[in-house]
Amino acid sequence: MSEAAQESSSDNTELIEPVIREFYSCLEKRPVPVVPRAAIVGAQIHSGRSLEEANRAITAAHRSGDVAQVRGADRLFLMDPEMSSEALLAELQAYLECVDDHDESIIGAINARRQELRDGGDA
Repeated sequence: MSEAAQESSSDNTELIEPVIREFYSCLEKRPVPVVPRAAIVGAQIHSGRSLEEANRAITAAHRSGDVAQVRGADRLFLMDPEMSSEALLAELQAYLECVDDHDESIIGAINARRQELRDGGDA
């Protein structure tokens, strides 16, 4: 690997790592396997990044395959790119059983990801 490529890879890792840590931290606290993109952006801003840097880091994490990005209603969500449609369905059913007033955009995001997995693509 060239020196420039190594530097670029190192820079990209430094850019992405805080996003991935925050993403998995949020996943541990949620009853469903999605995190609103706005929550990650907010956490990145709170830790000292600009809005532009936070968005660039999330975009880099998505492009590298570390997170999947799906739209539910009018909100963007991040989710584990490795989660199968069966696991998503199980998580959705468990979520619906736990809450009386559920967020339709989360359900939409999970269903959108299930469709992407069926179609063989990634958003």
